[in-house]
Amino acid sequence: MIFPIVGLAMLLGGMKKRLAYIRILNVGKVALGEFVRMERTNATVNNKPVMRMFFSYIADDGQTYLANGETHQTYKLQDEKYEPLVYNPNEAVMIGSLPCVVRHAFEQDIEYVKSKKVIEE
Repeated sequence: MIFPIVGLAMLLGGMKKRLAYIRILNVGKVALGEFVRMERTNATVNNKPVMRMFFSYIADDGQTYLANGETHQTYKLQDEKYEPLVYNPNEAVMIGSLPCVVRHAFEQDIEYVKSKKVIEE
């Protein structure tokens, strides 16, 4: 009995994450976040500390919000001046932390937002 229960728990956990991706694809908007700060978490991956990285972004309502993402590969979220992220009224997710399939769905939106940012500067 223990194996089916563990399998069901893993399945439900995976479904919860996938539903969050579907929700962000349906209602999420792309913005560019600027790196603010980073703090260490208690987790490690391959003996590297997992860092929580914070980015500020401006939403469509003109307000500035803070988004965060966790990674042990901090260089992936610091390779550009502005990192793309997806937000909805309840949450913001760094696009670099999403699965490839989900990231590719936002490619055109990212390019549009980046070009708009270049024009503003």
